[in-house]
Amino acid sequence: MKFYILSLHQICLPNYRMFILLTIHYSLHYYASNTLKGMIFKVETITADQYLVKKINKALILRIIREHSPLSKPDIVTKSGLNRGTVSRLVNELEAASIIKQLGEGISSGGRKPTMYTIKGDSGFVIGITVKSKLLEVALADLNGKIVKRFTKELTSKTPKFIIKKIIESIKEMQEYVQESIFQITCIGIGFPGMVDANGTVLKAPSLKWNDVDLRQMIVDTFQIPCVVDNEARVGLIGEKQFDKHNALTDTLYVSVSNVIGSAVTIKNELFRGYNGLSGEAGHLIVKYNGKKCSCGSKGCWQMYASTNALLKKLSSVSEVTEQLHASPFSQLSVEFLESLASQGNQFVIKEIEEIGQYLGIGLISLVNVLNPKNVLIGGDITKLKEWVEPSLNETLRASVLPDHNKGLDILFSELGSDSTIIGAIAVALTHFFENGYHISSE
Repeated sequence: MKFYILSLHQICLPNYRMFILLTIHYSLHYYASNTLKGMIFKVETITADQYLVKKINKALILRIIREHSPLSKPDIVTKSGLNRGTVSRLVNELEAASIIKQLGEGISSGGRKPTMYTIKGDSGFVIGITVKSKLLEVALADLNGKIVKRFTKELTSKTPKFIIKKIIESIKEMQEYVQESIFQITCIGIGFPGMVDANGTVLKAPSLKWNDVDLRQMIVDTFQIPCVVDNEARVGLIGEKQFDKHNALTDTLYVSVSNVIGSAVTIKNELFRGYNGLSGEAGHLIVKYNGKKCSCGSKGCWQMYASTNALLKKLSSVSEVTEQLHASPFSQLSVEFLESLASQGNQFVIKEIEEIGQYLGIGLISLVNVLNPKNVLIGGDITKLKEWVEPSLNETLRASVLPDHNKGLDILFSELGSDSTIIGAIAVALTHFFENGYHISSE
């Protein structure tokens, strides 16, 4: 079992909503106080406005503590721009609500040593879930992003009814595990392989044959817990950002290669979602005219030639491979089994893996020429085969991509592998929880 502690620095891509709302509020306040003196106004929404500003300020303070912890109240004043009284009052409220806690004394700058604050991780939990074609991955993390429990469930059916039943069972298991927590499960994040709209509805998932399934609402209706559902590749890129300490993934094309192929892009550190929020379906890029039929209905899609599923399907009919499988400790044909054969020098398997690398390079040529990224980051199960995939991928891509696009282009393989999606699912759940203040009473 793997355990990760997610860094709270850059837990989500830049978000300026709070800044904009604060700017509007204080600009209106200044205008009303200095430009319209002497005029009489009837204001009927002052209570709602005060509630909103207080909520925004609390969320701002929480974000600052999460990103820069441990911090003192004077530190928070400096970073937030809020006045001392506001910071002191709201920090005290957050501490009383057990969202933050004192972490000893800091270094004095001449007076009393300041009290330092950090997030109180064990006051609540979030769940991250990744749906794959044959597997459900589930992880429980505290409010600091530390994974405390994790398991997988086999998916023997692809129907919405079956998979949703497994998701609900998994959430209930986690609820039982944390029943003594102050806030229990506070939010659920799900990475799903398909087109997911802004409301968390799975519009289309060809690999699972799903169409128009309101997954998020079903989970919310069942548990009365906030839930975020997004495309697995976008969630995976968010997961990768957790370990991007040097902010290197600002202009990055992320390609998740497992049973299917998905992609996500950051442009100037912003996650690009497309006009309808449905960007990232790179697996359905046509790389071979009138080629193999894809589950989406088209022919010649990239994932039919470059996914791990394509590799496994091709080798499943090779007697040499199946005979070795029966004599091995592996129960089924898998990427891990192929990795072991390649490590033993099986030239037939190595050649097939290298061909996958070539097809990955072919698809990336078009994407790099269109997007001009600084980095191409390969994630997913294919990373287990990096040793044999990387050379052929690089050779194919570098030979045909436009020369100016090739300059400074880095081809990277994720160190998180397939774990990036489960980490990203936790991250989006944490971000949603903190930004929306479900735990905060501002009365």
